[in-house]
Amino acid sequence: DLHSFPTRRSSDLEINVDNQIITVKYNNGTTLCYKILDNFGNVALTWDRTNGRKNFDDGPSNYKGDVSIPSFIITGENDDFTFRVMEIEQNAFYGCSEVTSIDIPFSVIRISDQFNGCSGLKKITVNENNQSYKDVDGILFSKDDKMLIKYPAKKETAEYVISEDAAIICTGAFMDNEFLRKITIGNFVTAVSDYAFKNCSALEEVELGGNVRIIGNESFKN
Repeated sequence: DLHSFPTRRSSDLEINVDNQIITVKYNNGTTLCYKILDNFGNVALTWDRTNGRKNFDDGPSNYKGDVSIPSFIITGENDDFTFRVMEIEQNAFYGCSEVTSIDIPFSVIRISDQFNGCSGLKKITVNENNQSYKDVDGILFSKDDKMLIKYPAKKETAEYVISEDAAIICTGAFMDNEFLRKITIGNFVTAVSDYAFKNCSALEEVELGGNVRIIGNESFKN
């Protein structure tokens, strides 16, 4: 039964599977939760279900520090189940103010999370073999550079020039950064999505490229 078996240790990791949620306690003390997506062994990193949390916004998350997401989870009585981590679910890191870095493996093909409330995040790194995403100096982009997905809130840079390859600044991409003072948006950017620069309290100057057609809801609030 993929959906429920007792706590056990596999390769010195403490693993529990219950009601389609895999909870893994790693050797460094980090605990991460994964949701079983299908019967083919695919899972998504999901929000923290430890300490009795019933929803993603139910009190503070225990996800903290440097989070390194694995490509695979091996478990079962005789290590007979292999799960592939293929998604970061929406709200997986919601309100994780104590997470300082996130390392994304090659296996992840979909990121639905916007990393809202990751106010301590300094960098995001992506395995170079990932086919969907990449990082540039700790900033998360789509693999083709068209989408700037997340600029970490604690990245300490005063000025940033958005690549000419980028076309879309995603929802909440720069939200909560307190260091940026000037942003230059490239000529190929067509959309600044909702909340893109919300709460960027130090921002003083924005230079818009010639092809920006959409500025979303509350893009520059606060």
